[in-house]
Amino acid sequence: MLQATSREQTVELLDLKYLLAGAEALNLTAAASALGVTVSTLSRRIKGLENELGVSMFERHRGGVRLTFAGTRFVGHARNILIESNLAIQTARNMGAGSEGKLRLGIVASISGGFVRHLLRAWIDAHPRVHLDLVEAGPSEHLNALVDRVLDLAILTGMPAATGCDSAQLWDEQILVALPATHRLASGAAIDWPLLHCERFIVSREPPGPEIHDYVVRNLSDLGRRPRVDYMEVAREGLMSSVGLGLGISLVCSSEAAVAYPDVVVRPLSGARLPFSVIWRAEHDNPAMRRFISLARTMSARHQRDTGPSQFAKHLSG
Repeated sequence: MLQATSREQTVELLDLKYLLAGAEALNLTAAASALGVTVSTLSRRIKGLENELGVSMFERHRGGVRLTFAGTRFVGHARNILIESNLAIQTARNMGAGSEGKLRLGIVASISGGFVRHLLRAWIDAHPRVHLDLVEAGPSEHLNALVDRVLDLAILTGMPAATGCDSAQLWDEQILVALPATHRLASGAAIDWPLLHCERFIVSREPPGPEIHDYVVRNLSDLGRRPRVDYMEVAREGLMSSVGLGLGISLVCSSEAAVAYPDVVVRPLSGARLPFSVIWRAEHDNPAMRRFISLARTMSARHQRDTGPSQFAKHLSG
């Protein structure tokens, strides 16, 4: 309802709608028919509006009505008010349905290929009016951002658990060994952990480098080996270039293998698969977030039907 500023009285949007119908038709009978109401109802609402504002909107004559000068000025403003109110209502409904708004998503996985790229592509195609803000960081940073409500949700490796958060396991990927093309294992098939105990692993200090470090140490230590894992001050591209130059080997997920690097080959690590999960605050109420989770679950179920049951034999959260 609108406030009539001069007398602190209320003017309803329905009054404006009836007035505009009369102004467009210039015939109250035709306007009432278009609105699906009786002429008496329409006349009563318009008359009430005129009394409320203290000014006549129409001059009545035998052939119908015509706008007064005040009516012409008022109708122009009333039309804008109805347009803006309808836009506001539709925008609110769209946001409530998750078809408009903003979604802040944290990622650690490469989006160059694999399930996460297909998921994001499907989301963007289905929700072009939702602004998608991608943030790449490590798991701890994403979990803190969720707690602080900086992120709506995050896609993380492993099966994370955080107080006040819900999560859903979506898909898993084969872990691959990135090797120099001249490496002794480059021409083989799957590689077993014992074959790697003498190797120098190189990882980036950027995520997921620290996780890869812990993963290598844990698995080779289980075999009674003391692995050599060195950090490098490089991003993913620099790390793969270092592998190609023969400075060491590293681990990547199958989605990251979509990008080829000079003199680098990848081979599957036997029995090693990495799960990915989506995590969000349980009480967070963003309709777009709920829609994204629903789409992710639907695509996850379809992905697992197509690829067979997941085998999470090895993963970073292990």
